[in-house]
Amino acid sequence: MIIAVVDGGDGASRLSLPASIALCALGNPSHALLKGRRLVYVDCDAEQPRAGLILHPRMIRMKAVHLPLPKVNPRTCTLCGRCVEVCQYGAVALVSDHITVLSDLCRGCGACALQCPESAIYEVPSRIGTVERGRVGSILFLRGRTDRESFATIGVLRDMLRMAAEEQPNPLMLLDLPPGRSALTIPALKISQYALVVTESTPAGLQNLKLLCGMARALGTPLGLILCQNGDHDTSVEDYAEEQCIPVYLRVPLDGATVRACAGGVPLITALPQYRMRLLGMLSRTIREAE
Repeated sequence: MIIAVVDGGDGASRLSLPASIALCALGNPSHALLKGRRLVYVDCDAEQPRAGLILHPRMIRMKAVHLPLPKVNPRTCTLCGRCVEVCQYGAVALVSDHITVLSDLCRGCGACALQCPESAIYEVPSRIGTVERGRVGSILFLRGRTDRESFATIGVLRDMLRMAAEEQPNPLMLLDLPPGRSALTIPALKISQYALVVTESTPAGLQNLKLLCGMARALGTPLGLILCQNGDHDTSVEDYAEEQCIPVYLRVPLDGATVRACAGGVPLITALPQYRMRLLGMLSRTIREAE
């Protein structure tokens, strides 16, 4: 089972809620909701991984991640343009008298090489980042890092999921997605059985929720909401959630003291101990909804 925690990117990420959810499960390893499954925590922010600052994993292993990037043999290329036509990502271009591959846009799908009538395109493994494996108690902790800002993050996520499947049969995977709407948002929602959206009760939070709701509905992924409240009594987010039948699982205060504690690496359940059982209850309900 895969549950994605999607941060609206409007400031709610300062509370690091996914890490606190994992710590709740770690403190209750025999809880009925886990049903014998091991929790796998995947820090999907491959450009700025941050969950380790709170979870303090003991890292065990690191491996390089490679993506097959196309190269063009100018001796056999006839400039027919077929590779340009079949590339869905705009990564192949016909420029004057040669074919150019834009590596930062390439996803390594292999369509250009497969469709080339002259077999003038071949693939070369190119390092795009690393995947690290570690432990936080009984939790398998995975995080990735990219060597450059690009769609390579999808390749790194793919390798992390593959590693998780190899390590744990039938795991409960918690995907901690980067703030905002990144290149990973749609791929992660696509493979998840449930998504928890963390957002603020602000106009920006409402806009983010609407966009994420549209993505999830298009992909058939059910949503639940964690609402961070800053005391402004703005009910627009809750009104929209009610209108769209999105359950509000948890309301968390976004006050200065809580934000400062979490920004300093203190888990939310340490700053606000009363939220430990609330987060565990929310996780239990989410698993029931996803099954």
